[in-house]
Amino acid sequence: MDLFCFRIVLPDFEWVLCHEDKAKATEARNMIVLGVIKHYFWSKGMLGNLSILSQGGLENLGWSWDGQDEWMGQCKDGKSQSPIIINTQETVQKDNMRIIPKWQSLSVPIAKFDGHEMVIIGDFGQTVFQLQDKTKVYNVKEIRFKFPAEHRFGDRQSGAEMQIYHKSNSGGEAIASIFIQEGSDGSTDHNQFIENLEVEGWKLSSGKPYRLDARPDLSQIVKGGVTEYFQKTFYYYKGSLSTPPCSQGIDRFVFKDTLLIPSTQFNNLKNKVFNVEDESGGNSRRARKADGMTIFYHIDKSINCKMASNKVLEAAEEQVAKIESTKSKSYQGKFIKARTSLNTYGVKFFINSGILWRWIWKYF
Repeated sequence: MDLFCFRIVLPDFEWVLCHEDKAKATEARNMIVLGVIKHYFWSKGMLGNLSILSQGGLENLGWSWDGQDEWMGQCKDGKSQSPIIINTQETVQKDNMRIIPKWQSLSVPIAKFDGHEMVIIGDFGQTVFQLQDKTKVYNVKEIRFKFPAEHRFGDRQSGAEMQIYHKSNSGGEAIASIFIQEGSDGSTDHNQFIENLEVEGWKLSSGKPYRLDARPDLSQIVKGGVTEYFQKTFYYYKGSLSTPPCSQGIDRFVFKDTLLIPSTQFNNLKNKVFNVEDESGGNSRRARKADGMTIFYHIDKSINCKMASNKVLEAAEEQVAKIESTKSKSYQGKFIKARTSLNTYGVKFFINSGILWRWIWKYF
């Protein structure tokens, strides 16, 4: 029989607690630790101050992914807990939401095992969130990878979820989630950002953090850049941290599109993020129904842009065809040249021209 054991060392004696159920062994250890702390405060005449400590997640001391049913405090009783199951039929469209990434490598990050999972800590630039009539500026401070993905769309769950942790100067927090799926090695390009994280050097221990040799550019997480990707459909809701103490009031953003990375890169990352032997179910919290929570979504503007650009291009081609049908060779050569220029630069030209875009939105 396999036993889960914990060692508790005190000044006068040492205890070893063992139980076949890891969750029960953890609970017993936490109760003993809490009892020691209570005794200390009682001996100092400060027992009333214990409630200040318990708010910080003392009841979840020694938590594990496999034992998340035993998580207490807000993790158990909170009404706005993350992650959630997103039902797209029950979301509310908001056109005046935008995400503007201003990402750059401002420092050499470190990869640190926090006892549960690897955390990439650094200064990756800023993200501007425009939510209705409010604009919030956050600094990108941490990156975590969850296996499998925490958020779900109905029964659909991706193989992984990259979570980008933000903090504002005023203390606000936000997390942006991007889904990752395992692709084939032969036909899927390596993700440059993940490649630059030097995953092979990570150590799954609580020892010295691993300092990267380079400054990975977070904007390389999406091939071709993140600006266009961030115009696509995303969902927003007020949620929580997905690990104890499960603090609420966190701005959560979940992108619909999934990134594809090669199978080798996917599994190398998975094997270095958490201890597979200790956490059989992965390092993600199970999603729950979004009962009583309002989920907003931003519609994919890139689709409308492409449709509008195609219509403008088709209309221009028709005009060129009419003029080319004339017998005037002097003008014909000029319009052939104009058509070639339009086919080559048309989409980019219309995207960058504010005047023409206003005309596009007005008539299309």
